Amino acid sequence: MSLPSIVLIGPSKAGKTTLARALGEATGWPWLDLDKLRWDYYAEIGYDPALADAHRRHGGIVELAQYWRPFDVYGVERVLHDFPAGHVIAFGAGHSYYDAPGLFRRARKALAPFPHVILLLPSPDIVVSAAELERRLRESEPDMEEISIRGIMAMNRTFLTHPSNARLAKRTVYTLGKSIDELVTELLYGRK
Repeated sequence: MSLPSIVLIGPSKAGKTTLARALGEATGWPWLDLDKLRWDYYAEIGYDPALADAHRRHGGIVELAQYWRPFDVYGVERVLHDFPAGHVIAFGAGHSYYDAPGLFRRARKALAPFPHVILLLPSPDIVVSAAELERRLRESEPDMEEISIRGIMAMNRTFLTHPSNARLAKRTVYTLGKSIDELVTELLYGRK
């Protein structure tokens, strides 16, 4: 059996997918984006797109994210069951944030066997991280409506301040000012 899969967690625009791709290339392992796989997993337990859209229209991205939460933890359990070894898995931002104790316990249990659960953050400073994540979001989505940007950034501030990500991670890596090659070297060989 291969080594346990590497799992990358963190807020939106932390670089999880980009780094997963690079780590996959460096290790020869397939890389997965849970944000792309999740819909099939969610459907297994009754995800209702119409109800999700009603939540989004009523309360915006924050209410939609609350509806997603039980589906998110199920997606985590399933992807880790399906790909326990020899993969690099990028979680979506919501896949490692749980404010409900029961959901958090399920996520922690699913991640417990994985020694490489890596939290990606721009900086140890929350204000610097929030500013950098917003810069990345605006740069990558120049046509996004301001209300959507504000909603994503409000969620990111929650992801940065809530202990869920830090408690699930086995290691935190700060990305600001580092190239992808430097980050791959740091993650694979422990050298900065």
